[in-house]
Amino acid sequence: MIFPNTVSVFYCGVVLSLMPLQGATVIDQQVKYSGNFFLGLPLRMDNSLGQSFTPSLSSIQFITINALGSMDNTPVQTTLRIRLFLGEDRSTDAIALSPDIVVRSRTVELPAGEFTLVSHVVDPVTWLFDSPVSLDPGIRYSFYIDHISGDDLWWSAPLESSYAGGRALFTSPFGDVENESMSFSFSEGVLIPEPGSFFMMGGAALIFSILRRRRIEVADVVRCRPHPH
Repeated sequence: MIFPNTVSVFYCGVVLSLMPLQGATVIDQQVKYSGNFFLGLPLRMDNSLGQSFTPSLSSIQFITINALGSMDNTPVQTTLRIRLFLGEDRSTDAIALSPDIVVRSRTVELPAGEFTLVSHVVDPVTWLFDSPVSLDPGIRYSFYIDHISGDDLWWSAPLESSYAGGRALFTSPFGDVENESMSFSFSEGVLIPEPGSFFMMGGAALIFSILRRRRIEVADVVRCRPHPH
């Protein structure tokens, strides 16, 4: 009676060890981080910032944002969320909503002669949608970053952008900005499971089948054991 239970524990351990699946990142649209900025815009609770893009793929699974930073070079902790829209009008219903992500800065110390410069850096942030979101290739979409709680951030736009598939979306003191030559630094695309992931999944299914069959056989032997006189 001990053996079937042992098999169950072993099976659970195998499945748990195979759970993390690795995948390859396929980037569709992007504006690369260049280090040269045209403008840094505040990302806070009363000011959502966005970017439009024109996908060539039929789905989207992740969005990565670059060039976020602390507004006054102090440590930051901020909760952010992304909303995805068809077109550039955010007054319509979003077609997808990302999970909230807590963004934290890290401290970097740089020697400068007799002094040490301390900088609070915000690394690129990636949002994964719960499942791939279907898109129509060649149609313009947009996403907005919503500041849910925490410290204010900067989102900086490259000095010049040759990206023709979209533009930065924000509101200035003079109204909505319509500048096709300005885009925030971002990338978006999908995740493709590696071949090894499919092998692992198939292996897990095979192990389950073998162990389940063996457990049934052992259970039958136990049930069929002659009653001692």
